[in-house]
Amino acid sequence: MQSIWMIGGGIQCRRAIEIAKSYGYRVIVSDRRKDCECFDLADEFFCINGRDIEALISAGLLMQEQNRLDGIFTFTELTTSVAAVSQALGLIGPGMQSSVLSQDKGQSKKIWLEKKISTPKGFLYQGKNDINNFAENLQFPILIKPVVGSGGYGIKKINNLIELTEWNKKYGRFLNYQTRVVIEECVMGPSYDVNGIFDKNGKFYPYGIVDRDFLQGKYVENSIMAPTFLNKEKQSELYKLLENSARALGINKGPVKGDSIFTNDGFKMLEIATRLHGPKFSLYAMPSVVNNYLKGLFSVITTGEFDEESTFRSNGMYFKSHIIPADPGKIIKISGLNDIKNKYKNIEVLQFKSVGDYLEISQSSHDAFGYLLATASTKEAAQEMIEKSISLISISTINSSATKA
Repeated sequence: MQSIWMIGGGIQCRRAIEIAKSYGYRVIVSDRRKDCECFDLADEFFCINGRDIEALISAGLLMQEQNRLDGIFTFTELTTSVAAVSQALGLIGPGMQSSVLSQDKGQSKKIWLEKKISTPKGFLYQGKNDINNFAENLQFPILIKPVVGSGGYGIKKINNLIELTEWNKKYGRFLNYQTRVVIEECVMGPSYDVNGIFDKNGKFYPYGIVDRDFLQGKYVENSIMAPTFLNKEKQSELYKLLENSARALGINKGPVKGDSIFTNDGFKMLEIATRLHGPKFSLYAMPSVVNNYLKGLFSVITTGEFDEESTFRSNGMYFKSHIIPADPGKIIKISGLNDIKNKYKNIEVLQFKSVGDYLEISQSSHDAFGYLLATASTKEAAQEMIEKSISLISISTINSSATKA
């Protein structure tokens, strides 16, 4: 039996263990919390902080000496840790430099623009006073993004030069290496998330696209739909952009995911990472509409070969996720979630918050209470299930006009 190691054992990753075990893999989990949500499902567990690369490599060496480690992966932002372990142990995965470049939005932006990869115009900024000179070549509105981040966290939209000047006076001129940002044009259009996999020889395999939309005026994911409604030609264009974006950063082994937007000038890549997309895409959406979806990933990280025979065959189903609406404030009561589970067998609740937790005013997807995940034979049926489920949910909060300090 082959053993695969998943770094990060949060609640959203439980599904990965279930799927891997259904394929016959032994699953090792490491997490900084010994009481993490994946602890009880793991065949073996290590309480290690996912940022502690030395401890991770030490654990990996021990497992490798005892012939109980064949591959490593993550569904979290800990991609550089995976790269470090795979490189140190000779496992299939991206190199350290490539993984770091993909995580650093400033470095990847610079390289993509130099290599003519389709991406929004922009630049890295870390506190220089001549920001207006840099911004002369950009069209407003523009976005200011943390160099390292996820879920839309920390993104700020600037609509004109006056707002940019004010932002720079208050924040920008005080930035340093640790707090540097990327400033780029705010391009408009529908959003698409895309996955791909490189085998040990560097051959690229398309690995799924989902259609994605956001709450009005926010960087909070509202819903995703699978399979994509892009036609075959547009799918090919997006897959090629993902492949080229990855190769430009030196990525040519293992999984890669991209966040993209379709504009009047075609697809533009916003960012990529050396992993598959997070749980809603890769653990729920695609496995719902494609038979044996994750076999390709597990095959590559353990053998280097892509399992073409058993992956990416559509089963004719549709997947829809939707954010669970809730007012900001301290949660004092939650009702209706069990009613959904009892009424619909093809809908799941991904819950991030509980009674006693605070709901912030949503600025990123990390602020969400949770999501509903529905699978049905038609997109209309999936949407209807979502709407009826939302009507059953009640989340009561107090101090809704103010959030936790």
